[in-house]
Amino acid sequence: MLKRGNIDFAFITTPFLKDEENETYEIYKLNDILLAPISYRKDIKGQVSISELTSHPFILLNNNMQFREHVNSYLHANGVHINPTYETDSSSVLLPFVERGYGLTFIPLELAKESIEKEKCFPIDLKEKIPPRYITFLIKKNRNHYNIIHSIKEEIIEISKRFN
Repeated sequence: MLKRGNIDFAFITTPFLKDEENETYEIYKLNDILLAPISYRKDIKGQVSISELTSHPFILLNNNMQFREHVNSYLHANGVHINPTYETDSSSVLLPFVERGYGLTFIPLELAKESIEKEKCFPIDLKEKIPPRYITFLIKKNRNHYNIIHSIKEEIIEISKRFN
C-alpha cells in the first residue's frame, strides 16, 4: 500500500524486503523467545539446543505468515526442521495454547512476559540465539508529504529513542 501511494507511512516488523524507495527507521527491538508450558520445566533444564527439542509438539503460525518465515529461517540456519503439531493464522492463540500445555512456540517476550511472571510458562534458554527483529517505521522517499507526516516521523523517531 505504501509503494502504491495508498498510505503515507507504515509500521512493519523485520525482516522484510527493503525497498530503496522508502526511508526505514527501526523503532523498537522485539525479543523473540521459545516458550514452553510450565509443565515442561522438569524435562527442559538449562541451556539447550533447538535440535534437542524437535520431539516436542510445536504450535506455529502458518507458513505464509511473516513471523513464521522468520522462524523457519532460524530453524533452517540451525539445521532443524519442525512439523508443527498445531498451526494457526492468528498469533493471539499461541500463548493460550502454551499456557494450556499443548507445546512450544516462538513468540515475542513482550507478549509472554505476564504469563512468565505468573509461572504459566517459561522461556527456554536456547544455545542458538534467535536473530533480533524490529518494529520498523517506513515512509516513502521523494514524496511531497504534508508537514504533519514529517512531524509524525520526527515524533516517532524521538519516542523510539526512549525504548532503545
